[in-house]
Amino acid sequence: MTTVGKKKRWQVFAVVACIVTLGGFSLGYFLSNHFTETSRNPDTPQSIFSEVADSDEEVYRLIFARSLRTSSDASHFGSFFDGTKAILKYVTTADIELVHQLWNASKKLQSFQFQEELQHNVIQRWAVLDPYDAMETVREDLPTRRQSVAIELIYREWSLSSLEDAIGYAQDLGVDHQNSAVTGIVFAREDLSPKQLREIARRLDRELVAIELLKATKNDIVIDFPVQEWNVFVTQHLDRFHSLSDDEFRMLEEIGHSWVLQKGVTVFEEMQASLPENTSLLKTVTGVAEKLISTYPQLALDFVLKGVDLEQEIGYHELAIELIARWAKTDPREALVATKGIEAYSMRRQMHRRVFEQWAVPDPNVLLNSLNELPDNLQNLAQEVALKELAKHSPQTVIGMLSDLSVRGHRDQVAKAIVSNWALTDLLSTLEWIASEPLVAHRRGSLKELAFKTLAITDPQLALEIALQQPLKSNGEGWEEEVIDQVILRDMDTAVTR
Repeated sequence: MTTVGKKKRWQVFAVVACIVTLGGFSLGYFLSNHFTETSRNPDTPQSIFSEVADSDEEVYRLIFARSLRTSSDASHFGSFFDGTKAILKYVTTADIELVHQLWNASKKLQSFQFQEELQHNVIQRWAVLDPYDAMETVREDLPTRRQSVAIELIYREWSLSSLEDAIGYAQDLGVDHQNSAVTGIVFAREDLSPKQLREIARRLDRELVAIELLKATKNDIVIDFPVQEWNVFVTQHLDRFHSLSDDEFRMLEEIGHSWVLQKGVTVFEEMQASLPENTSLLKTVTGVAEKLISTYPQLALDFVLKGVDLEQEIGYHELAIELIARWAKTDPREALVATKGIEAYSMRRQMHRRVFEQWAVPDPNVLLNSLNELPDNLQNLAQEVALKELAKHSPQTVIGMLSDLSVRGHRDQVAKAIVSNWALTDLLSTLEWIASEPLVAHRRGSLKELAFKTLAITDPQLALEIALQQPLKSNGEGWEEEVIDQVILRDMDTAVTR
């Protein structure tokens, strides 16, 4: 009886001490640099029992004893990291009664960071002891924004102890909470194959979530036989293929992505043949290309170009041009090489311009210094694009380079860039240059209009004052009309959008 009494007194002592310690540690934890990984990190261990290193039981007794004496003095707890680690490890051995007490105590903590950390650990321990109770508590006590993470933590533990029960409970959850449940299962059950995990998620109608997680976290092939899955999907949705939901389209994109990776762009014809008559592949091809562009840009472009050749939709042309621009952001030289095989001149020319635009954005001088490395028929276009980009930052500098452009059309485009940027800061000097520069003599009228309209957008009063000082046009009209027209147009646009 004496032993039992001592044991009970020690349990009470430990519980009280732990709760008091939580209050003392809230400030210390807030000031410390100890932040653990977020629960959504796929590298988080499957179970809380491997998260904290072993430590001496004397640490607990020392912390508890000192917290009882001076719970307000954080210096008595030694290292904030060690103290917090001890508290969190204590949670991993808690029974259900202590879990409830710790949960109630955690709700009173002032430090949000420590509260969240502690509650996550308590929730995981709770999920081991009574996942049903843990789920109910999370849904009742936590704000909506925190429930998804907590449910994911519960399902990491629950799926290890009783997978079927966990799945059964998830069937009655809302979509967001089902997504969290699937996330927890996928991260925890590394012993299961991608196919098995997909089947589990399919039971909750959340297969797409599992596929996206598996692709992001594992090197395994997620969709082993995409051609079969494609045909099954099309057959199942044949009667409403023109009205697929967003999630259904995303699923089709995932299957198509795997298919293209395995078999290449020749699958376009097979995809096309499998669909109902007069059904466009553009939306699906767009999704597949988006997934390919960052890692397989040439494959993405070639796949879209198949659509250019086989389907008469302008959308494929626009998509191909956009992909080239995306590619050029990271590797403009390779993107430029990829345009060589484009037969349609207009599309190829637009691609060239987009490549040079991306090349010039970080530093137009880099492109200018590379002109001699480019094919002769592209040098003028590249030079125009580089000088237009340079004019955005230093229009006066570009004036001296205008004569380097041998083709008047390219020169005119650069002159417009000079005017539209210079007029914003010095309209009078811009007008003087337009009047005196022989290379733009044939465009003086239109450039002067551009100068007034440009400034009218940002400073209509100044633009109007300068316009009124100018000689009349050859037709007897004043330049102030350009300013007034621009102001009216701007006000109309504003009125329409309100």
